[in-house]
This record gives sequence, structure tokens and C-alpha cells, in this order.
Amino acid sequence: MIVKRSVTQSIAQALSAIVLLSLLTTGLALVTLLSSQRDAEAINLAGSLRMQSYRMAWDASRQPQNLAHHLARYQQTLDAPVLQKLDRPWVPREVSVRYQRLRAAWPSLQQQLQQGDTVAYQQQVPIYVGEIDRFVLGLQRYTELKMHLVAASSLVGVIAIVALA
Repeated sequence: MIVKRSVTQSIAQALSAIVLLSLLTTGLALVTLLSSQRDAEAINLAGSLRMQSYRMAWDASRQPQNLAHHLARYQQTLDAPVLQKLDRPWVPREVSVRYQRLRAAWPSLQQQLQQGDTVAYQQQVPIYVGEIDRFVLGLQRYTELKMHLVAASSLVGVIAIVALA
């Protein structure tokens, strides 16, 4: 049995599907790219926590007059809005958990510095910086994942559009 369909209707349906696929893939790409706008800033800030941690160890032993300023600056970086926004449902659990670990571990390190326990701080800082490194790596992987998502959805969209055409 042969089904008779209007050529015009078939073309209109194919074009509608092509437009819909184009909108979906472009929309997904735009949403993903917009969510990635601040990724570089988050990675840079997270990476700067390493240097700041070591600088405070230096301050504690050699330049204690700078310590209060650097403590305040570290806290400001740790509490940066771009980092706090990592506590969202779509952010991989690994990233948000690592950020929460840094925030939870910091008060005891801060207290060591404020009490002048330089030796304890210097012993703990490499462990803490290791956590920072894992956090930065998690942020990098999350950003890469988003870019892979854009590439994959674009590829699927193009293949589907070509198939429809």
C-alpha cells in the first residue's frame, strides 16, 4: 500500500524539524557557554589560593606585619561569589564537595596562624594545598565536560539536520 503525502507537506515537516533541531542545539550551546563565562575566573581564584597559603606561611615566619592583611585577602578569595556559585545542583558533586572541604579546613589553619603556631601551619599547608590542587583539577574537568557537551550536541544536531535534509 502506498501512502500519498503532499510533497509540500513533507518538505514543511522536514524544514520544521531542521529549524527545531537548530534551535535546540544552538540553545544548548549558548546556555552551556554562558554558564562557562566565569569558569576561568573560578579556576584562577582557586589556583591563587595555593600561592596565598604559602605566602601566609612566609608571613608568619618572616613578615608577621603582613599576616592580617593576607589572612583577610585569603578569606575574601575563598568566599568569592564565583566560587560560592559552585554549590548548585548541576555542578558535579566532586567540585562542590572539594570546595566545601577547603572552607571547612580553613578555620583551623587560620587559627594556627593567628595564634602564632607557625610550625603547625607549615606542616599542614602542603596537605591543604593538595586539596586546593584537587579542587582546581575538578574545576578544570568540569569546564572541559561542558565544552565536550557543546561539541557533542552540535555534532548530533548537524548529523540529524543533514539526515533530515
